[in-house]
Amino acid sequence: MKLWALQKLLRLSLMRSASLAYSSVFGISLAVGSLLFFLGVGFGITTFIQQLFPVEAQRFEVRAPKWVVGETEHRKLDEAACAEFQALEHVRTLYRKMEVRAPGVTHIDKILNIRVNMGLEVVAVGVEPALFEAEVSKEGFVEDKEAIPALLNSHLIEVYNQHFAPKNGLPLMKGEMLQGFGFEVFFNRSFFARSAGETLEQEFFVAGFSPKAFLAGISIPLDSAKRINRALGKDAEQYSSVVIEVEDSAHLPKVMGQLEQMGFEVNDGERTWVRQLGLAVWVVAGGLSLLSLLIGALATLNIAQGLFHSLRIREGEFAIFRAVGARPAQLAWTLTAEALVLALLGGGLGTAAAWGGGYLLNIFLFRALGSLSLLPQSFFVLPWEVCLGGLVGALLAALLGVWAPSRRLRKMDPAAVLAAR
Repeated sequence: MKLWALQKLLRLSLMRSASLAYSSVFGISLAVGSLLFFLGVGFGITTFIQQLFPVEAQRFEVRAPKWVVGETEHRKLDEAACAEFQALEHVRTLYRKMEVRAPGVTHIDKILNIRVNMGLEVVAVGVEPALFEAEVSKEGFVEDKEAIPALLNSHLIEVYNQHFAPKNGLPLMKGEMLQGFGFEVFFNRSFFARSAGETLEQEFFVAGFSPKAFLAGISIPLDSAKRINRALGKDAEQYSSVVIEVEDSAHLPKVMGQLEQMGFEVNDGERTWVRQLGLAVWVVAGGLSLLSLLIGALATLNIAQGLFHSLRIREGEFAIFRAVGARPAQLAWTLTAEALVLALLGGGLGTAAAWGGGYLLNIFLFRALGSLSLLPQSFFVLPWEVCLGGLVGALLAALLGVWAPSRRLRKMDPAAVLAAR
């Protein structure tokens, strides 16, 4: 059958059974649209959780065990312990961390030529530069003769832009605008307690931003933290924590178990919490997606019912086609093409409806949650692969729905049909 003849026949068939065609298209669009919408919400919220709480799949943090009264031995998190960690099977590398073990304060009177009057408590954590190699080069995260580079958490800019700046009449800013901004920290001083010991003044400058940087303070090079601790007469040998990177995430349980047997505390709370929260999101999205699949199954049955009804109405027409030489496969292909056209229309409308629903959801949630900080760029994320999968699913539903009617059409006896009429 030529293409132009097939197009003409399809147009006449759809016009003859327009109500059934509309019903089939609506069912498919409802199934595809709801499925893509729920999946898009699931992807959007999961992406936001991962951005807010970045957890690398192959890394976890180890701390020294808490001191318990009555214990005679207490494992120290020092270089000897790090050597034991590195010797474990499947451990790729270590990233040491050391807090500056003294309080610090800073006073800022000008930001970007804007006068402010702001005093802050500063908590500094020394980190090996290799942990931030994706955000700043090793050369840019090394102490020089004049100042120490400091990394800030990227979420601080969002908090500033959404809360601090509007309430204080300050301009909004991007992280790049603060690059190189210098400030002075006075260690051994605090706004909350009396100073103990001599004050140490230290210059810092903003070297960049990272979601892995310390959220409640600044991240500085590890060697700088050691130097400051020595200058203040504090412990500069034991680490606050060590980030361990394994060769593959499948080795995490084994390595964690070995470290716990060695007497160290594995800090996996954030990883577990993020995974549980993400799992909860996908359980809800998955349940609603199953409902969408049920709607899709009903749409498949609706297609089959509509084609059976169309076949009964047009039985004489198909019998005449057979009588004048049309092959059963050609007639069956006509029904199949009709079902595929309905599936494409329904899938396209459903995909458009999903994107429209995601757009409206973003408007509603941003207006309702506008006063909160750290909001995502979008609550709805729908990869093109998922959209393509929705269209393929619609086509598969059409093929399932047309299978029984086309089989009946192939077995139809044209002579018996025409004789009955």
